[in-house]
Amino acid sequence: MSEATNVAMGELQVSSESGVTLSTFVGSCVALCLYDPGAKIGGMAHIMLPEGSGEGGENEAKYANQALENTVKAMSARGAVQRRIVAKIAGGAKVFSHDGAESMFNIGARNAEATRALLAKSGIRLLAEDVGSTTGRWVKLDVGTGMVIVSTRRTGEKAL
Repeated sequence: MSEATNVAMGELQVSSESGVTLSTFVGSCVALCLYDPGAKIGGMAHIMLPEGSGEGGENEAKYANQALENTVKAMSARGAVQRRIVAKIAGGAKVFSHDGAESMFNIGARNAEATRALLAKSGIRLLAEDVGSTTGRWVKLDVGTGMVIVSTRRTGEKAL
């Protein structure tokens, strides 16, 4: 039986225990799922905003740049090797709308774009994504296998 560990908004969790599933719910936020298949270490960050001053306080994954850096650091402390780490992302929905302010209110798309750019810059391969739309998603990362399951009320479950 798998043990579920919730990843709250702006936070991250890392595990090397094969029976653990990291999970979160995202709307405009992005769930960044990182996995080192060699060491079987997984990490999930719940990114709220594309960028910030680095003053996340206790929310070590609030901003995309902090989330990636801090998750890789926590995984490395458990034995992960950055060159082996791969990524999958989900979320980035457009949950707010307002006439005439398209880009300002599409924080979901900005979160996804920032996350993709940071992954590319750091040399971490993005294997799969489920982003956009107008629906929130439940995201689960199986630490034993690296499989990411995304589910919505409309479409049900799918593996990334």
